[in-house]
Amino acid sequence: MAWVCQCAMSNLLGASLGGPSSILIPDEDISCVCQHPHTVLDVTCVYMDCLKEIKVQHCQKHPTAVQFLKLGLFPCAPVWPGLAVSLVMLEWACTLFLHLASNVHAWADTVEIMLKHQGYSFKKLHSFCHHFNNVLVHYQMLI
Repeated sequence: MAWVCQCAMSNLLGASLGGPSSILIPDEDISCVCQHPHTVLDVTCVYMDCLKEIKVQHCQKHPTAVQFLKLGLFPCAPVWPGLAVSLVMLEWACTLFLHLASNVHAWADTVEIMLKHQGYSFKKLHSFCHHFNNVLVHYQMLI
């Protein structure tokens, strides 16, 4: 598969440090030679400090979930996800919920507010809280 590198400024927690690091973003012209049908998805990726809209081309040989895991993201659904969340954010939420009563709605509202203060907002008409809850449940079942 063909990938392009784009620079982003983030440390392990996704906080801006001012130094570039490399994040892989799928290219729209992914070259796959398999005979299976290919589909391109528009997906919102949620990081600790930003939102990114990416296009992901997938087929049976290159499933969406595997591509997201290679990017350090976990999709809200195994097939046709509209949202993917960074593994760092999921680990942070899991650790937090080990020490507090689990309140996914408050967590999702806080994430939306903090991202809005940084100039980001969700453009799609889906509920971040609902999708984040799906991501967290699936992630916790697998770890």
